[in-house]
Amino acid sequence: MRYDVEPRPADVVPGTGMGISPPTGSDRAPAASMRPTGAGAGAGGAASSLGSRQQQETQLKERAGWHAWMLFFGPDSAAAAAAGTGAAAAEPPVTAAVAAAAVAVGSVGSRWCPVGRRAAVRLAVRGAMVLLLAAVVSQAYDISKLEFSSSYYSSVPVLVLGSDKSLPNEPKAAAGLLVSGCSGDGGGNGTHGGAQGGRWGHCCIGCDKSPQLRLRVGAELRGRSSQAAAKKSYSIELRSSDGSEAPTPLLGLPAAADWVLYGPSLDRSLIRDALSYELARAQGRWASRSVFVELFVIDDGSQQLDQEKHYKGLYALTEPIQRGRNRLNIQKLESDKDISGGYILELSNAAATEWWAANLGEELPASVSKMGPTRVEFKYPSPSRAPSPSWYFVSSLMSNLSSALQSAQSYGSAEDLSYLIDVPSLADFMLHTELSCDYDGFVSSVFLHKDRGGPLVAGPVWDKNLAYGNEVEVTSPSGCGWRYAAAAVQNSGQVAVWMASLARAGWWRAAVADRWRQLRGSDGDGPWSDSSLEGLVRRLAAHIPPDVAARNFERWPLQSTHSNQRFVTLPPAKGSWEAEVEALRGWLLDRAHWLDGKLLRESGGPDLAAPSPPTLLTGVLGAVLGGRTVARAFQENLGVGGRRLQGGTALVQDTELA
Repeated sequence: MRYDVEPRPADVVPGTGMGISPPTGSDRAPAASMRPTGAGAGAGGAASSLGSRQQQETQLKERAGWHAWMLFFGPDSAAAAAAGTGAAAAEPPVTAAVAAAAVAVGSVGSRWCPVGRRAAVRLAVRGAMVLLLAAVVSQAYDISKLEFSSSYYSSVPVLVLGSDKSLPNEPKAAAGLLVSGCSGDGGGNGTHGGAQGGRWGHCCIGCDKSPQLRLRVGAELRGRSSQAAAKKSYSIELRSSDGSEAPTPLLGLPAAADWVLYGPSLDRSLIRDALSYELARAQGRWASRSVFVELFVIDDGSQQLDQEKHYKGLYALTEPIQRGRNRLNIQKLESDKDISGGYILELSNAAATEWWAANLGEELPASVSKMGPTRVEFKYPSPSRAPSPSWYFVSSLMSNLSSALQSAQSYGSAEDLSYLIDVPSLADFMLHTELSCDYDGFVSSVFLHKDRGGPLVAGPVWDKNLAYGNEVEVTSPSGCGWRYAAAAVQNSGQVAVWMASLARAGWWRAAVADRWRQLRGSDGDGPWSDSSLEGLVRRLAAHIPPDVAARNFERWPLQSTHSNQRFVTLPPAKGSWEAEVEALRGWLLDRAHWLDGKLLRESGGPDLAAPSPPTLLTGVLGAVLGGRTVARAFQENLGVGGRRLQGGTALVQDTELA
């Protein structure tokens, strides 16, 4: 049986002015009443709200139950529970027993208590919820009781993430985090890892050196396509005893509640993401900071650490892209003052994103905009918190930006576009993505941000594990060519189409060449000079002691070409971690020299490819030549990933799409 919704004033919760009912999956349904429809409703479905007294009493009880839930947790949690995700989707996290108690108490109160005793009913419901929630929190994995059969020593920090059960895709499950003690402080200097190589000294767990921190956390698997890897990555949220966020500094990095434990799986050098963030900082852009650590994950409830069973290898404790004083420092969106910012937006290939979400059983948030093969989502604020005017504002902004960039030739200079986007940031993004020749660089994990009263700004950079030659399509530093041009021909990302259009404008070609010359430096002293690039690779590799790398690859042997992801094929392994790092260093220099030849030519000016705007036919043909199946090529070019349901859910129709 499914439910349609229609506005019904009678469903407004007394004392709140808000309506609540089980939604159908739409983004934010108005106050509504449940009305069975369809095959499950039977012949009397259309008049079910006027049925027997027993039916009316049942509906009243159901509504009273939802009212009780809403009074304690709020309408968003009630909607999530009604949508079929149950208590697992509520925030703070609760169990199905809590949901059942809310419904039961509310139903009894609605049937037996006079209206004059409504306040007493509310207090009783809230009290019951507090007790039940406290019971749930008390059942979380207690990291302080963890025992060690022997000590474990490392020259990088050691983390233990513990949970009573396997960590879910979403929502976050209650867990605990232990951070080892170290004899050094990492030499925290605010750059990569907040640490300098070799400054951690000796770190250990199960020894006489007390762990630095024992923390309550919520934890879940992170990413979509990355979940296909055997070596998982995790998102964690530091929490206080009452379940609220607890911002805390970790390993020399500024205080925050949200963190990522990124496990390099496809990247055999282990440093591609860290390298990308350093290159962005060298441009003067904000980028996530990270610390290399060794990680153990207990997901069986055990209070005894089994070093062989629970060891997960080398990870990077990483700052996610997030608004905040210590992170991407844009102003908080205050809809009652000004809806012009701040915002963080994520752009991704719609077909692939929808396929992965459906494959994981994940309901995607509604996209704020759809442009060709690309969907645009709110990263900040979250879709559930974005006020209604913001949806229209951002959708219009992206539409205007796309139109302007696709007619860039009609603009005389960068200043003519400055009211829409910060052009220097766009040039930096383009050069960063081209230097890395990122396989997904103009297609997915593309971010834009906007401060209040300012233009859109390209970045921050994120997710570069398939960059720097780490996919057969981009293996050669020169054969990779202009990556945006290949993606534009395949019509796999709207950002690539923008870049191809910009390449036809003389002012853009000049701006890109000038910025490249500045980054390389006139006397080999620029932040992206040969010596700077070489030194950066060597310095990052020095943050990973050889014995730590060896333990990681003992746990996760060097792969040959298998990636666990369709349409992603890795180049042959080099045989050792040291050889992988050396190959990365050589590739990066060769790629920089190729770009020198294109952008610093003595005659003829900068040489940027400018393919014609894609059509459905050329887009499908380009995608097929790029290795996609015909079905996936059509889906990408049509911007679909399966049959769409209301609220953003995609049903898998083409199991080849990945």
